[in-house]
Amino acid sequence: MSDVNIINYTSVLARVGIALSLLLCQSLSYGDEAKDYNFPVKNPFKATIGISALYAKQEMPILNPALSIKENTFVLDAQQSDDPLLDVFYQANELKFVGAWQTHEAPLIFIIAGTGASYHSYKTNLLKKIFYQQGFHVIQISSPTSYDFMVSASTSHTPGISSEDAKDLYRVMQQARDLLVAEEDIKISGYAVTGYSLGGLNAAFVGALDQQKKDFNFAKILMLNPPVNLYRSISRLDQLVMADVPADQSIDDAVHGMFNRLSQYYRAKGALDMSSSLAGDLLGIGNELKNENIAHLISLSFRLSVADMNFVSDEFNHRGEIDTQRIQLSDSSSLTEYFKTALNCDFNCYIQQQVMPEIKKTQPYADLDTVIQEVSLYKIEEYLSRADNVMVMTNQDDLIINANDLAWLKDTLPNRLIVYPHGGHCGNYQYADNIKDMWAFMAPMLAKQR
Repeated sequence: MSDVNIINYTSVLARVGIALSLLLCQSLSYGDEAKDYNFPVKNPFKATIGISALYAKQEMPILNPALSIKENTFVLDAQQSDDPLLDVFYQANELKFVGAWQTHEAPLIFIIAGTGASYHSYKTNLLKKIFYQQGFHVIQISSPTSYDFMVSASTSHTPGISSEDAKDLYRVMQQARDLLVAEEDIKISGYAVTGYSLGGLNAAFVGALDQQKKDFNFAKILMLNPPVNLYRSISRLDQLVMADVPADQSIDDAVHGMFNRLSQYYRAKGALDMSSSLAGDLLGIGNELKNENIAHLISLSFRLSVADMNFVSDEFNHRGEIDTQRIQLSDSSSLTEYFKTALNCDFNCYIQQQVMPEIKKTQPYADLDTVIQEVSLYKIEEYLSRADNVMVMTNQDDLIINANDLAWLKDTLPNRLIVYPHGGHCGNYQYADNIKDMWAFMAPMLAKQR
C-alpha cells in the first residue's frame, strides 16, 4: 500500500469501521416473563453482521419506505486551539451532525453512535427513521471514539473515560440543539437520548450529567446493547481476532493482512458495500461464512477503531508511544507507518498507554481497577438504580456481555430491562418487535402531540 495522507487513510478505516459495525453493531424478556419472539436469525454472529436486516425488511416492513424526512447536515464550529496538529487533521477540524425536524412542535431525541462510528452510520440512520416516523425531531451525533469527534470535539483527545466523554457530548448536544433551533425554527416539547453499543453507555452517562446540569431534563433515556463492563466487553472482542488465524501466524500479521485486503478492496471497488456480501468478498469464501470468519471481522473492526483512538490520542497528547521520534507532523506528512504501528495496540494496550496517563492527571494512584470503574456502568450504578426514565434493551446472545452483566442489569434496573433471546450485538433493530418496544417506551413523550 502506498503512503497516503492520514485523512485519506483513516477515511478508508472509518468506512471500514462503519461497514463492519453494520455487518456486525437462559432466555429473558421483560424480566423473567415469557414472550414470543420470532426473530429469524438464531446465530449471534450472523445476526451481528446484519444478515438479519434482510429478513426484517422482507418479513416485517414496519417502517414506511415512502417516509419523507426533512433533514440536513449541519456543521459546528471547531474547538478554539492553536495546536498545529489541527492543521494535520484539517478535514476533521469541524464536527458535523444530522438534524431532522418535524413541521410541528415535537420532542427531540439525540442518537449517539457506537464505537468508532460517525453521525451518518447505518445504525444512526436506521434509528433516525424509527423515531422520526414516530414523531420526533432527531439529532444524530458521532461517537466520542470516532475520528472526527476525537479531533474536533474531545477536550482530552483521549476517548473512553466515560464521564469525560459525557461532558464533551453534552456540550456538543447543546450546540447542536441551539443550531437546529436557530436554522429551522423548530419547537421542542421535551428531550430524549438514545445510543447503541458504546453509544448506549454514553447515553447513560449523559443522563447522569444532565441530572446535575438540568438543561435537557431527559424524559427518556434508551440504552441499546450497552456494555456493562466496558473493559471486559472490548477485551472479549479483541480476543476474537484470533478466531480465524492459522496457528503459525501472529495476531499482528493477521491484523495487517486483513487491513491490506480491506485497502485493496476499497481501491478496486471505490466503496465498501454496506451489506453482508462485503465479508464474503473480503474473505474470498462466498456467502457461507463460518463463525470464526465473522468473529475475525467483528474483532478487526473494533481493533481499527482502537487504532484510531490510540493514534489520535498519542499525537495530540505528545505521549510518544506511536511517534517515538516525535517528528513534527504537517498536513503533507505520510502517516501510514505510524498508523500501522497503532494497529499493533489492542484495547488493553490503549488503556495502559493513553487512558491511564490521562486518569492519573487527577487520580495519581489509579490502577487498572480504577480504570474499569471509571469507564463502566458501575460508575453510575446509584443513578441508574433510581432513574425511572432509563430503559435498557439488549440480547441474551450479545457478544459483548455475559451472564454476570445481565444479572447486574436486572438487579440495577428492575422492570426497566428487555432482554431478547436472539439478535447478537445490535443485530435486530429492524425487527418489528424491537421497533414496537422502542416506540412504546417513547410514546408518553408524544401524548400531547396526538
